[in-house]
Amino acid sequence: MGLTGCISPDFAAIKSLQRLLLADNNLSGMIPDELKDLPILIELDVSNNQLYGRVPEFRQSVKVRTDGNVDIEKDGPSTTPVSPAGGRKGGDGGGGGKTRVVVGSVVGGLVVVAGLLGV
Repeated sequence: MGLTGCISPDFAAIKSLQRLLLADNNLSGMIPDELKDLPILIELDVSNNQLYGRVPEFRQSVKVRTDGNVDIEKDGPSTTPVSPAGGRKGGDGGGGGKTRVVVGSVVGGLVVVAGLLGV
């Protein structure tokens, strides 16, 4: 999906969330502790991002995938950024178009989540 930024702890407000699939993006930061308290979560997939830090202790029934995050369980990110899913793709070189796509995707996703919550 080309998502960037951090994983929002606000996902924990969606109590009916069963699967949070955020693999193969460009997410950074840490996995929010609040996610471990989701009552019916069965799967969290954050593989192939740029996450670091301690993985929260989820219930044993929750399948947690973190592979492909070279700095997971480390105190901070590496100094050399690693592209998710195996490297750089050719593109426009400027990145401006990509930024608009990412921002549009994130805003669109938030609108869908807000609609599901009836906000």
